[in-house]
Amino acid sequence: MNALDYICNIIGTYSGITNVYRDFMVSVIQDRAAAYNIPLEEYAKLLQSSPEEFTRLIDETAINETYFFREEKQFSFLQKNVFPELVAKKGSEPITIWSAACSTGEEPLSLYALSKFCRVSAKVIASDIDTNALSTLQKGVYSKNSFRTDGSTFASCLDLIGTREDSMFTVSPEALNDISVFRYNLSSKDAPPAANASMDIIFLRNVFIYFSNTLRKEILARIAGILKEGGYLFLSINEIASIDCNDDLPLVKESTGTLYYLRKCSDKKGHVVPERSVFKQETAAIPIHREQPLPIEKPVQKNSIPEKPTPKVPPTLIQPPLASGPAAQEVFYREIKKTLDRKDIAGAKEMLAARFFPPHEYEFKYYVTALIAMEEHDTQSALDFFTKAAILNRNFWPALFHMALLQKDLGKMPESLKTFHSCESAISSYIDSGNTSYEFLTEGFCADYFLCLCRNFINTDGA
Repeated sequence: MNALDYICNIIGTYSGITNVYRDFMVSVIQDRAAAYNIPLEEYAKLLQSSPEEFTRLIDETAINETYFFREEKQFSFLQKNVFPELVAKKGSEPITIWSAACSTGEEPLSLYALSKFCRVSAKVIASDIDTNALSTLQKGVYSKNSFRTDGSTFASCLDLIGTREDSMFTVSPEALNDISVFRYNLSSKDAPPAANASMDIIFLRNVFIYFSNTLRKEILARIAGILKEGGYLFLSINEIASIDCNDDLPLVKESTGTLYYLRKCSDKKGHVVPERSVFKQETAAIPIHREQPLPIEKPVQKNSIPEKPTPKVPPTLIQPPLASGPAAQEVFYREIKKTLDRKDIAGAKEMLAARFFPPHEYEFKYYVTALIAMEEHDTQSALDFFTKAAILNRNFWPALFHMALLQKDLGKMPESLKTFHSCESAISSYIDSGNTSYEFLTEGFCADYFLCLCRNFINTDGA
């Protein structure tokens, strides 16, 4: 086994990340070895002797993509159904909530803010394998990238736990102190240190795409052991359809008709899973006392985050395509471009938030996100997203080309020159192979044209 395969295997063994993300892992490994200016064989030995470097490698191979009140249907269900049920059952005893893959913290903060708005006593704990992501949560400062149209219904709840200034949101020290934060590897066979008491609610979203089916079952079994009888487990809306609640797991899949989730039921015999609604809206008999109106009724301030989308995108444009692949990507891209050409940035964001991207299309998602950031004149964010797209697929030359131009605009000439060289190589391979998969991204210009531009920039800037 060569050094690269060895390092990929230990990352997979430790974190559970499968070879779906091998290209991304390889790029991170190579960058870390280059930072020490050592070959991969020596870097593999370094990982064995340096826990600090191994932790950093794990941090950098984690992909963090999240925002406040993501998949807001789940938060609406918590507000209208789950919180009233648990308050009726527990009385003044706090509801226990665990955000088990919290990334940079938007999820646990959303759960905490919603509990405050609903005047529900809640104990929120948060964990992740990425120490850098946890550091972001502990600092509690977020930019507009942490907000989307999806989730905007509840965005005003955040005013109860922090302040907004310009394009930044800062969480209050009191709120940060109320949330217990710790590092935890979901693939570990040990129970998390802060989850000794059973949990009423667990959020475990957008992580199963990294794991094998075997590891998913092991994680679900451990999670079920921490969940209280009748407790709720929320997975991503895009992941739960693939979860099989077999007889080995004390979990049942339930539905409101449009929203699926899991509940712990140790004795499945006689348990009937409703075909439509487990809790109809009118059965939320225990009121949540409020001094404010519901978030959806609260006026949106002119400079608040996020902006209210105007005009609304027609519903036919914001439904997730049923198909994936180049053809579906092209249709979606054309609609996004039309929307941006109308200067309807909010509408484009809504379309992006509504579309489901499978893991193999994340580079396309980041590419489109970067285009929207460019329309907002947010050069640094655009560069960050083009870079993410290029890291996931080093042959994705349209992202490399934009990335090089933005680096040049920001005065990062050495980085720009290096990226133009990478782009030149990628385009040459693209042309030689007869590939045409990126034609819809080039606005009618052929790949040879961009190859010529790359070489001109290299000859000019590299002279």
